[in-house]
Amino acid sequence: MTGEKVFNTGKVAIGSLYTPTARPHHDRDALRLQSALLGHKPKTDWDGIIIAAVCLAALVAMLVLA
Repeated sequence: MTGEKVFNTGKVAIGSLYTPTARPHHDRDALRLQSALLGHKPKTDWDGIIIAAVCLAALVAMLVLA
């Protein structure tokens, strides 16, 4: 609404210089932090569990073959 509703009193154009406030930008980290502060529990990170299991299996295989 940049000047859409202008009320002209004859001497003053009320609302002609109004610019709406900018909406805040929330990035992913800010939303994650807010969610944690609100107490929302994160979902299980299956990708991380698989990566840890593969690394552990590779380490065990290196120790057994050495």
